[in-house]
Amino acid sequence: MEASVAAEEETAPSIDAAEPEPSVAQVDAAPAATTPPPEPAAPAATPATPRSRPATPAPPPEPEVAEPTYFQSQVRTVNRREFLAYSWSAAVGIVTAQSLVATGLLMYPRFKAGEFGGDFLLGSSSGLPSLEAAPQSDPIGKFWLVNTDEGPRALYMVCTHLGCLYKWVDANKRFECPCHGSKFTREGDYLEGPAPRSLDQFVVEVTQNGSVVASTQSAVHGIQPPGAPAEGTEIVVKTGSRIQGPARP
Repeated sequence: MEASVAAEEETAPSIDAAEPEPSVAQVDAAPAATTPPPEPAAPAATPATPRSRPATPAPPPEPEVAEPTYFQSQVRTVNRREFLAYSWSAAVGIVTAQSLVATGLLMYPRFKAGEFGGDFLLGSSSGLPSLEAAPQSDPIGKFWLVNTDEGPRALYMVCTHLGCLYKWVDANKRFECPCHGSKFTREGDYLEGPAPRSLDQFVVEVTQNGSVVASTQSAVHGIQPPGAPAEGTEIVVKTGSRIQGPARP
C-alpha cells in the first residue's frame, strides 16, 4: 500500500515544475494586435440631372357668355307639382272646349234645301225671268227674285223699317211697304219713307259643274250681284246667307 502511494507521488507532476510565466520583456516584445484598416468612404452621390418636360399647352380661352336678355331672365323653371297642375288644367280645358263644340253643332240648325235658311236651287240660268219682267215672289224662301243687267238678285221680303212685309206695286214699278210707307226700287234701293236702309239681299251663286263661278258680294256703295250668268250655269239662292242693305243717303 505504501509502495503504491509512493509510486503515485513520483508520477504526479509537480506544481513547481509548471511552465514559467513570460517576462515583461517578452510581453513588450510581443507584436501588437493589428487593427483592421478603415473601409474606404463611399463616393458622394452625384445629383441627378433633371429631365426637361414638354411645355404644357395653354388652355383655350373660355367662350364669352352673353348676358341674358330681360325676357330670358324672367323665365323660371316649373317644378313637378306646377307641371301636373298645368297639365290637368289644360286637359280639362280641352275636354270642355270639345264638349261646347259638340253641343253647338247639335244645337245649330241645319236647314235642308228648299226650306227657309237653306239653299234654293232655281235651276238653269235660262229659266230666269227676263230683264223687264216683274219680280217673282217665293213665299217659302221669303225672297223676291229680280233679274237685272248685273245679274239676279234675291231681295229679302221683310222691310228694313219695322219688319213688315212690303209688296210689289206694278203700277208704280216699285216696292212699297203698306205699314209706314217705305218705298224701294225694283233693285231694292231705298227711295223714301222711314226705312233706315235699302232692302237686305240673300247671296245668289252661279254654279257650273258643281263649282261656284260667281256670287253676290257686299260692296262699298251697295250690294254687287254675281253678274249675268252664262249659258249652262245654274242659279242657287242661299237664304242662310243674308247681306245687309246699305244705309240710306
